[in-house]
Amino acid sequence: GKDRESKKYWIVRLMVGEKFQGKGYGKAATLELIEKMRGYEDCDEIFLDFIPGNTTAEKLYERVGFKKTGETQDGGCIIMRYDLVAETGG
Repeated sequence: GKDRESKKYWIVRLMVGEKFQGKGYGKAATLELIEKMRGYEDCDEIFLDFIPGNTTAEKLYERVGFKKTGETQDGGCIIMRYDLVAETGG
């Protein structure tokens, strides 16, 4: 989704059912979302957050190219950013 105030694009929440975890669905879904959002003319970066201590989510997002911003959301969720411009050299 696109935040109305900041105009930033976010993957608001991506959840995979417990019995389907560890099978690559989360990674595939994240990569598919990145590809879809790449098609948005005004989308140069994508943000998401995760709950501190969720190392599985953190490692997944790092593997696909998200980097921590050093910021947190209300409640302490850690914010990560995917730079579409740097990725394409644009």
